[in-house]
Amino acid sequence: MHACLYIQEILLDIFAEVLQLRYGYRGVASLARTCRLFMEPALDVLWATQHSLVPLVMCFPSYFLQFKSEKQSNSGVRTVVGIRGVPDKAAWEKLFFYTRRIKTLHADLIDRDNQKSMSAVHFSVLSKMLCACQKHLLPNLRALSFPGALQHFALETCVEYANTINRMILLSAMEPSTLTSLTCPLYSVHPLEADKLVTAITTCSFLENLTMFAPVELQTLYLYEILQKLTALKCLSTLAIHLHESSWIQSPEHLGAFPSLQSVELRNFPSQFVLPVIRSIHCPSLVSLRIGVTGFALPHDLHDLMAEIATRTSWKESLKSISLSAKLMESSVRSLLPFTSLQHVFLSDIRLTPSDGLIRDMAMAWPALETLHILYTIVATPLVGNIRRNTVSCSALS
Repeated sequence: MHACLYIQEILLDIFAEVLQLRYGYRGVASLARTCRLFMEPALDVLWATQHSLVPLVMCFPSYFLQFKSEKQSNSGVRTVVGIRGVPDKAAWEKLFFYTRRIKTLHADLIDRDNQKSMSAVHFSVLSKMLCACQKHLLPNLRALSFPGALQHFALETCVEYANTINRMILLSAMEPSTLTSLTCPLYSVHPLEADKLVTAITTCSFLENLTMFAPVELQTLYLYEILQKLTALKCLSTLAIHLHESSWIQSPEHLGAFPSLQSVELRNFPSQFVLPVIRSIHCPSLVSLRIGVTGFALPHDLHDLMAEIATRTSWKESLKSISLSAKLMESSVRSLLPFTSLQHVFLSDIRLTPSDGLIRDMAMAWPALETLHILYTIVATPLVGNIRRNTVSCSALS
């Protein structure tokens, strides 16, 4: 055997390439059974990313598992896997042999990759595993995400499943903390559970990317309190919060500082709450800003928002992408012209018909522009020809 194959990093790169092939999973699985030298790196590649909890549960011995067939609305049959009793030490050791290799986990209850068997994990399994586990279940986890909607499950099941999320995050945050990316739903749960969830997130001291979304209406969760606690994450560089359209929000107050945010996305936010969030961004090198305002937006709120963005002189060189979905007027759009490094601009639901002069000024102000998307609410003649004619100076514009 060639001496290079004794280097683990080379084997990991080779097996990762094999995994991308059409039958890559079978190929890497065969390599894992070829020899002891290949086994460890091949298993690391196979288990690095998991798209559901089904493979983890199936690691337990068969005598700890129970299976139940459920008929689906599409006339199909799904196998639901549950745990019988409390796993012993040998069963846990077998599970840890594989879970220590997981770097990315999407904690879905359904194995959506396998359409033929369509296996699923009973919603109570995750809670049982976390309560019975005596050590760090996922010691090398880097990215953790949860599904936004648990299809085919009742609402009370979704809420009960959501209430176990905070414990899983806490286990993932055990020292030494390795979690750097988290995608987490905000269900309409008891305020105490919501507070536990946000507190658990703040214990992930090295968290860099955080996405939170509300698949149902937030009734008792106060966005201000959530954001105020999240300011404790000093390494956070990307923050995305997607609210339900009918969410009720508490009156805004002064927020703490986000010192390292470089990418911000606020979707379906009330206009009066966006400004305090923008003011809390103290990073001088913001790269991406996406804002979606929902409901009735007062003109002075939008004016103050655009004025605040325009005052950030350091962003004029760093900001590469901006997306605004709000009822903006031409003066507000023109306040973005000094941001000369913009490459991607998305303007939706604006209250004006872009004139030739505005389009021409955009093209001159943003020479590196690659994408320009404008969706306006006022009916007018198509402007595609005018846009092309007035943006000839943007050679990279698609």
